[in-house]
Amino acid sequence: MNPSIMGCAAMPVRPMGRADSSSTTMIGGMQVRTSVLIGPAERRNVISLLTVRERQMVKILVSYYSKGGNTRAIARAMAAGAREVKGSNVKLKPIRATTLRDLKWADAIILGSPTYYGDMAADVKNLFDRSVAIHGSLQGRVGGAFTSSGGVASGAETTLLSMIQAMLVHGMIVSGHSEGQHYGVAIVGAPNARQSKFCKRRGKQVAELAAKLAGRS
Repeated sequence: MNPSIMGCAAMPVRPMGRADSSSTTMIGGMQVRTSVLIGPAERRNVISLLTVRERQMVKILVSYYSKGGNTRAIARAMAAGAREVKGSNVKLKPIRATTLRDLKWADAIILGSPTYYGDMAADVKNLFDRSVAIHGSLQGRVGGAFTSSGGVASGAETTLLSMIQAMLVHGMIVSGHSEGQHYGVAIVGAPNARQSKFCKRRGKQVAELAAKLAGRS
């Protein structure tokens, strides 16, 4: 044996026609990365299996506009609750980064806005205005809304209703709540620990309803 190669690790032999697939593939909004030696046929099978798995998941979009951070804190708690539902795939995105493709992707859309003169923020309204391009595509999807206001009786309910109204125009399904805060989550300022748990519970409820309607629960 040639002493120059003694003690050296053997280099793996790459089969002809096969490639080291270390690229990233986007499937339904998920990044899929493989790191094994696979050929074209195996790669197609992997992508097919992952696509089926992704289609079996309930897809939740939580999108928000937040200037001071209060509405963002609610959004994070809502998304955390939605992730507690088995088989959920949750996207948490600022409203300005949310696309019409995101809306069409989701089984449930939960939108959040600060209370601005008893109405949704202009950035949230802009998303609804742009969504006319996909009107009819959101029929039967589940909707939910949340807001952060500056005080009690300062327009939070009308802000929630402004978002819910636009969802209903799209043909979306919005569930009320008998336990209180009937139209959606409304928090004064930033949520405290108790209120964050409440937000998580509401996020989970929306995701559970979406899963049930999609036949995945």
